[in-house]
Amino acid sequence: MLFIITLILCGSMIVFGLCFRISPPKDINGVFGYRTRWSSLSQETWEYAHRFSGGYWLIMGCILLLLSVGYYLLTYYIPILAHGIVFIVWLQIIGMLLVIPLTEIALHKNFDSDGAKRM
Repeated sequence: MLFIITLILCGSMIVFGLCFRISPPKDINGVFGYRTRWSSLSQETWEYAHRFSGGYWLIMGCILLLLSVGYYLLTYYIPILAHGIVFIVWLQIIGMLLVIPLTEIALHKNFDSDGAKRM
């Protein structure tokens, strides 16, 4: 059961990563997308936040998927390690949530408080 949860978490990161990279929400809205005060400052910050967070989730989702499948295969041959899958789930949750501070840091670094690109 936990293995299925790990696949769902990784799959979600990969799907949203691809969506945000390929076809992010066009307009700033309050319903769907990476919505924070900084990402909503301007259209440019909105697009940047989606490109950044989408790329992060895509890469992190693929890395965690490989790690999860590898660990699952390892536990197939060494069953005593099966309890460690909970650690993998926590890694995935942390990896999924890290997108917020990393994207905010990137926005602060590249844009001023009015949403204009820094030189």
